[in-house]
Amino acid sequence: GAQSFDGAEKAKTFAGFFEVGEPMWAKMFELAAKAKASPANILDLGAGPGEPACYFAAKFPGVPVTCTDLAPPMVELAKKRAAAKGLKNVECAVVDMQNQSDIPDASVDLVISQIAYQFCPDKPKALAETFRVMKPGGFLIARVWNRMDLLSLPACLLKSVNGPTGPPPPQPTRTPRAPP
Repeated sequence: GAQSFDGAEKAKTFAGFFEVGEPMWAKMFELAAKAKASPANILDLGAGPGEPACYFAAKFPGVPVTCTDLAPPMVELAKKRAAAKGLKNVECAVVDMQNQSDIPDASVDLVISQIAYQFCPDKPKALAETFRVMKPGGFLIARVWNRMDLLSLPACLLKSVNGPTGPPPPQPTRTPRAPP
């Protein structure tokens, strides 16, 4: 199954760790600006406690941002984060990245995702769903870990969040690359 951050305590622990991600959210926004993205709407998949959704909502104040996560406690933290920041353009919802059936086809201009795709058991299905909901010419800006073994901090975090008997961290998947 998917890596679980569904307990309230797990969500709270992860939210505290997540705060250090702001430079990454800024870099994602820089990529959107470089691509000249001018979205009419934004979808954040696997936003956990609300980022980078809230960051983008502040940068695009008139643009509706849908902030999603699979875990209801994370979605509740995201709602609180958006409210604390006074962001009126953020809507939070429980959404499985592998089943975005509540989101219409070709309806999203910009999809963002910060360290979430690697937790999907069926990554191709999650990406297929993402491309289904994106408008033609839309943008996807996603940051993922490609080698968990190089990231001792996330592995340690996952162990502390899930406990010693929780599920193991996701194993890296290798994507074949064409020779240069």
